[in-house]
Amino acid sequence: MVENVQLKCSLETELISRFDFSNNFFLIRYDLEAVQDTGLQLVECCDGNPAVFAAVNDKVSTLKVPLEKVASQIEQRQAKLQEAILQSQEFQDTLNVFTDKLGELEDNMTKMLPVSSVYDVVREQNKVLECASDDVHQLEPLFEKITKSASETLTTLESGNERDELQAQIDDLTSRWDEINKKISDRKEKLDQVTPVAKKYAEAVRSLEPWISVTEEKLASLDPISCDEKTFSREEKIIEALNTGITEHQPDKEGLNECSQTLSELAEDAQVTQAEAKDLNKRWNTLTADVTAREKELENVRNEVKELHVILEPIEESLEQAGNILSAPASYGTNINKSSEQLRKVEVSFYIYY
Repeated sequence: MVENVQLKCSLETELISRFDFSNNFFLIRYDLEAVQDTGLQLVECCDGNPAVFAAVNDKVSTLKVPLEKVASQIEQRQAKLQEAILQSQEFQDTLNVFTDKLGELEDNMTKMLPVSSVYDVVREQNKVLECASDDVHQLEPLFEKITKSASETLTTLESGNERDELQAQIDDLTSRWDEINKKISDRKEKLDQVTPVAKKYAEAVRSLEPWISVTEEKLASLDPISCDEKTFSREEKIIEALNTGITEHQPDKEGLNECSQTLSELAEDAQVTQAEAKDLNKRWNTLTADVTAREKELENVRNEVKELHVILEPIEESLEQAGNILSAPASYGTNINKSSEQLRKVEVSFYIYY
């Protein structure tokens, strides 16, 4: 900015000097006209002598032609200088706008936090970067205009401090412009890597976490297993539904862990998703273990009931047989031996099972 102010001041100084010279030249033209008038008066004094008139007129004409040529050159030079000043002012105004906007972009990029592993945060980071990209796109015509104008100006300047300072300023501006473009490009590349993984992770969490919560509540509300067939049937349906849910959500759990691992390699705040994934894995493992334990308990209770039936069935048959014998009318006739044998069998049965 300082260099351009100096350039403008230099142009204005030259223009002022040209104006001073133009004013002096105007005085010369005025003096020449005064000489011509004096020549006419001299002719009158010489009684209109044609020779005198011709001599004066030739002298004035000889001076007037180069004088007018110089006047034309001065006017052209003044016009170019005025145009240069206008261009210098336009250049400075454009440069000021560009520099301010570029500074804002640099500040905004500095304030941007590292790319996050949390999907909602990543979405917002994409929006912010998109705005920054739009700003760069809008500034690009200004940058091209500035560099073009500066290049044209440099070609008109002679070697020296003024030219070197302007070149250094444009080099610095170009370096900053390239740097901001690189930062935006690098961040976009990073976001393009993280966004789909973070989205997949978030989808796995949205599917897995509610199901785990509901299933945990369902398991906690189950009554102890009873020893009847209706309970067995109901428990089998419950366990079947739980195992179906586990099978259906197994891909979510695997996807969750895969994404969590990938995010740990891409995002600096991956500890957030890692902690969440660790908690869900712990709950998953506890839940599946509880379902397995419930299924095993049901199997054990059912086996015990079967064993009990094996034991009780002959006892029930013996009781039924004893009841039939004892409920029959006593007969002590010729079949007393037979009756005694039947009674002895009943006693033996009761002895065995008792």
